[in-house]
Amino acid sequence: MFNSSNAHDEGKKGGQAKTARKQRASRANGKKGGRPTSRTFVEQLLNQALAPNQLLCVAKAYTDLYEGQKQELHQYFDVPSIKDARQVPAPKLRRLPKRIRYLLQRFKLAAAYHLETARPPSPYVREWKQRDEQAEKIWKRSHPDVPCPYRQIKTDIRRLPNFKLLAWMYSTDPKTTTQEFKEVGGGVWHPKRLDAAMAWFRVYVPVGVQDMAALIEAIKPHMTD
Repeated sequence: MFNSSNAHDEGKKGGQAKTARKQRASRANGKKGGRPTSRTFVEQLLNQALAPNQLLCVAKAYTDLYEGQKQELHQYFDVPSIKDARQVPAPKLRRLPKRIRYLLQRFKLAAAYHLETARPPSPYVREWKQRDEQAEKIWKRSHPDVPCPYRQIKTDIRRLPNFKLLAWMYSTDPKTTTQEFKEVGGGVWHPKRLDAAMAWFRVYVPVGVQDMAALIEAIKPHMTD
């Protein structure tokens, strides 16, 4: 049975496996000079995968460069544009000339600034919860004079009761107040959870959907990580 305690051993078994499928993939990648990356040129430069909305922010950062600076990058990496989907060989990204390093540093700083504004809202809320009775007994054995501390947990607001109903309320009327949400959602929806839900709704819930089934279908891709 796989669990956190034997994760290292199970992962080691997977790495040592010599299946026919793994051998075929290894031979195919060997002919290509190694396993090819699936990232685009700009993702290679930033060393991270980018979502569609993040690509727009990166494009804004790229416009901060002068035309001559863009041309220098295009000529060095042999790409027509930063939006090019082709991948640059890994050795080309190492031991860069000083001028190219300077241009990339400028670009990465601007990209980091624009990407910060495009960070998607998190559906998780960090909260403190009292430990169960068994954990408190274990704590008191070694700390009889110290109260048992609470433990921090992450609550996924998408799993709370009436989440989809609140999303439908927002879709029909984005001006719905937090008090109205709380009255419908119930006692589990305290202000911290409501704030996180509102931020999530503004990004992922389409406005004007009157049918609950259509709304659930629209937000379904964003209901799991």
